[in-house]
Amino acid sequence: MNYFCQKVLTYEIILLYLNNKKHLKKQIMKKQELITRLVEKGAKASNLKTISNAEEKRYIKLHGFEKVKGWLSLIERKESNARMSIENAKKAKSFGMSKKEYLALLKKASSILSDFQTGHSMGCYRTLLLNNVPFQWNNSLDTYANSYKFKPTYGDVKISLNKKELREIQNIQGVWTILNKDMSAKWLSTKGVKASFSVEWVHGFVFQDSHSDSLDGAKALQELKNIKKADQNLMDSQFVGAVHMRAKGACMEGIRAFCNRHGLNIDFGYNVLFLKSLNDHFSSRYLNSVKK
Repeated sequence: MNYFCQKVLTYEIILLYLNNKKHLKKQIMKKQELITRLVEKGAKASNLKTISNAEEKRYIKLHGFEKVKGWLSLIERKESNARMSIENAKKAKSFGMSKKEYLALLKKASSILSDFQTGHSMGCYRTLLLNNVPFQWNNSLDTYANSYKFKPTYGDVKISLNKKELREIQNIQGVWTILNKDMSAKWLSTKGVKASFSVEWVHGFVFQDSHSDSLDGAKALQELKNIKKADQNLMDSQFVGAVHMRAKGACMEGIRAFCNRHGLNIDFGYNVLFLKSLNDHFSSRYLNSVKK
């Protein structure tokens, strides 16, 4: 008898498990059906509370409002990315390039534009044209408070390149430059301010990272840079202590406070480069001029 009861109990447990599994499957289907219905009605994460009916609201509550809102947000992002991908492919084709190159050149064009300002206090419109067709925008605009009765005056930056120039141009020490194999080069330079502002090509030579109107001039400028860099490296490798800081005008109280802030021993000497790396407002004005 006990054996028979045990078998019946086991059978009922199996039936209960199967029924629960079937119920869970229905719940999953309800989730998919719910999302489909909401999307077809034009529901978005922003209007979910107002667009759903009573039945949908019950299922939204069952799954959790924030979770359903997250599902809709994910769908919206995927749809937005798909539309953007299609639009980028169309634009890339119109400029005669692959989508990968188009996106890379867009990023470069934005970087180029960000380096130019007309001098207007409220900013300027900035456009890069590729073969005389607008290719990228990177505007820098400020606005007055609503109570201010005057409208801001903005500048206008236009840089025109062809496809070959945009591909080859590179930033050399903050100067957007196109290099040739013989070290001749041209680079973008500004002329005038505000209403007379323009961006023009300047032709010359580049040696390493120095620009000049002649190759000898570029080499001489680079040599001077190298000497200054070597001097700076030599100074950075030196060790200095309180006596050197005092010689440059720092007071003992300031030196002691500086050492306390960074756990330094006031009686020791420290590497100049290490002290600079602390980025301390007190030491920065002295360290660039301290010499052993």
